[in-house]
Amino acid sequence: MSQILAITPANIGSWGALYYLEGLMLWPMDMKVAGDAASMGMLFRTVEQLREDGDALPVDAKEAAALIETALSLPRREMMEKKAERAFMHGFAAGAVFSELIGADEVGWQISAEKAKEKVTKYFAPAHRIGVSTIRDAWIEYRTVAHIWAAYSFMSQNFPSDVRFPGRLDDLPKLLAVSEHLRTSGVKLIRQGAPVLDPGSTWRTAPELALPRMEVGFKIKTV
Repeated sequence: MSQILAITPANIGSWGALYYLEGLMLWPMDMKVAGDAASMGMLFRTVEQLREDGDALPVDAKEAAALIETALSLPRREMMEKKAERAFMHGFAAGAVFSELIGADEVGWQISAEKAKEKVTKYFAPAHRIGVSTIRDAWIEYRTVAHIWAAYSFMSQNFPSDVRFPGRLDDLPKLLAVSEHLRTSGVKLIRQGAPVLDPGSTWRTAPELALPRMEVGFKIKTV
């Protein structure tokens, strides 16, 4: 079971591309864990296909052995899911900070990143509320993919579905188109003398990908 290392025109329609993006969004600073998460996603997707379609069973021993080898090499599913809960909350928080900054700029307001972080603390229900210091840490850890998280939130609000994170496979080009639009806005937006998104380290889509044109806008959320 080969692991996708980038989203390209050749693989953008594959489940591997979707699981690659999921791992990247959850663990942008630990590509080993991100790769394990992507491999686990692909493994369970394969198992689902086998259950649904008996004709999809491995045709030879090598293919079956590859599935078993992948399963044995991965961390326990429970451990990954526990890590993913924290990662999701922190990634979502970073995306919300970015959305606040972009949304304010759209209506001609200028708020600092610190003010955006303070506002984001109120996004969470009391039982799951996290403090400003945690959001500061989340912004540092997830800033390179904050635009993808913002794109995920945008897609969830405008194209709602019951599909698991990060969305439908068919919608992946739209998600990437929105994230690229936001990345461009983020590297142009200056706050405290520096771009909100660093041009050198922020993740971007491959330039050869043909993505749909999307209209993107954020309404300011009063909290």
